Amino acid sequence: VRLALHCLPLCSLVVSIITNSVFLGQAPRWREMNQTSYTDRSRTYLSQASEELAKGDLCQASEKGWGAAAEIVKAVAAARGWEHGGHRELFQVLSRLVSETNDPELRHMFIMAGQLHTNFYEGWLDHATVEDILSQVTRFVEKMEGLLAAS
Repeated sequence: VRLALHCLPLCSLVVSIITNSVFLGQAPRWREMNQTSYTDRSRTYLSQASEELAKGDLCQASEKGWGAAAEIVKAVAAARGWEHGGHRELFQVLSRLVSETNDPELRHMFIMAGQLHTNFYEGWLDHATVEDILSQVTRFVEKMEGLLAAS
């Protein structure tokens, strides 16, 4: 995987955390989180994404945007008692929600958020594209919060 140089320190930290969790036998952190903490984190990441975009740091804006989308999916999953420990489970949650709500736009918006996650590693999206996808992520978070309020 080719990484943008300014992203390496954060990537190293993430790899270290994952490695330590796996090899030290620690319980996955998602088991300790709840709907409110995921929702709060999602909103924090959205705010940070806007700040990073304004600074021109597309790498960090992208990853914060992805984080906002992932955290709100985790919030809905936690509220419903569904597993949500990894990327696979997040997409499974989305499939269940699309079936439940008959709203395929949820899946499309989450896939776009995934492009931000890819951009964190590849750095290939321009400012206007990141800005556009972040606006879709904001709409996605709002829609998902609506599902939380309805449950």
